[in-house]
Amino acid sequence: MQLFVSRAIPFFPLDYTPSPIFPKTNPSDPIYLDYNATTPVDPEVAKAMWPFMTQYFGNPSSGHVYGKLAKEGVENARSSIAKMINAKPEEILFLSGGSESINQALIGGVRTLNDKRRTIIASCFEHPAVNETLAFLEKEYGFKIVHLRVDTHGFVDVDQLELVLSPDVAMVTCMLANNEIGSIQPIAEMVRRVRAFEHSAEGNGRILFHCDASQAGGKMRVDAKALGVDYMTMAGHKIYATKGVGILYISEAAPCPAKIIHGANQEGGRRAGTENVILCVGMGKAAELINENLDADMKRMHALKTKLKRLLLDRSPVNVRVNSSLSADPYAEDDDTDKYLSNTLSIAFEGMLSSSLLSMMGSKLCTSAGAACHSAEAISVSEVLRAVHCPLSYAIGTLRLSVGRYTTEQDVEDAAEIIIAAVYKLLEQPSVNQKLAWELYNIDPESIYKTPVVASVNKNIELDPCICDVEFAKKQAK
Repeated sequence: MQLFVSRAIPFFPLDYTPSPIFPKTNPSDPIYLDYNATTPVDPEVAKAMWPFMTQYFGNPSSGHVYGKLAKEGVENARSSIAKMINAKPEEILFLSGGSESINQALIGGVRTLNDKRRTIIASCFEHPAVNETLAFLEKEYGFKIVHLRVDTHGFVDVDQLELVLSPDVAMVTCMLANNEIGSIQPIAEMVRRVRAFEHSAEGNGRILFHCDASQAGGKMRVDAKALGVDYMTMAGHKIYATKGVGILYISEAAPCPAKIIHGANQEGGRRAGTENVILCVGMGKAAELINENLDADMKRMHALKTKLKRLLLDRSPVNVRVNSSLSADPYAEDDDTDKYLSNTLSIAFEGMLSSSLLSMMGSKLCTSAGAACHSAEAISVSEVLRAVHCPLSYAIGTLRLSVGRYTTEQDVEDAAEIIIAAVYKLLEQPSVNQKLAWELYNIDPESIYKTPVVASVNKNIELDPCICDVEFAKKQAK
């Protein structure tokens, strides 16, 4: 049997344009539960940006009034972001996004050390922006990358970090919160052990510590000083600002990373190129909103996540595993709010193929999968699920559901209904790829049903056909 690979494009009419959905105005528009991928621009953020498109358009490096107004906008934004992460404004560097921030921290950081140390330590489930930058340093500069394992709950093994520290280590990098399962890493303890090693007999100079906090903004309290890191990355589009802007926190106690973009002396000589005033102002306003509303937002998102989890557990016809939990019992009460992001639910439906579920739900529910079809021989499971040793029969059926500022209780109730309807339909009418998954991994469909019988559900929701089935039919017709 051949696996059919395609982009999961929803079956919208060609002239379909969603109405503004934040706040959602049209009930027929898709429910958005993919806030970990990106967030919509908050209307208050858009409102704050508008004058800098139309009135305060000057170059912030110019000495005249237009330049000064633009400069004031950038500096006010810098102050708001600094407050959000408990830093000083001068410790905030504006860049084009999270990827550039990571590149400047890692490449610029090790270049600043200017010594012979050639080992970098990283967790085993970093974002590709970190992993690919590390691969570049490995290939071009001869660095050795040592990966730290994580436990089955998604937390870095701090004891292993202590074991692999050596005089050759130049830098450690670890994300603050995982983008797929939401586990919050013990960064402060990791930094403490790194500093203890520096001052030991084996210490060989300062070991730089970078933290990718892109996924944490607006979902947990981020305190750069309490974490003790040298460098920290954040991205605007994860906190209800625009894409194309991010920051790098550079601790006043750490060396400034060497520039990777050369030109004039903007950003205090730390990053060349005229500041994108409009986007900087937007990210500043987004930070201001987080400063005002974080506690209430976290409480609300956690309640929505918990409700969504309970609805799915109660209604699923197949066995369910919650990846974003300390407990092996999916029904356990959430007592780990300081261990996982308030908004992130990684939930797995045994034996089901998440890519087929997404394809069927595409025009009604927007979310992400933990597995994808990449070849005719196998189904690709995310590195995160592999790292936490998620059983394969569950890994292939994992959905990442992330709620956010504009998610309503009705959205959660409707989303649960759509997901369960898709599971039932896929059981009753398996897609080409679903059948292949059962064959590849020796999954007996009869064995994945849970007992006792679940609550009654609405199975009559109109869903999209699986794209793999559409492509298979086209091929058969040729």
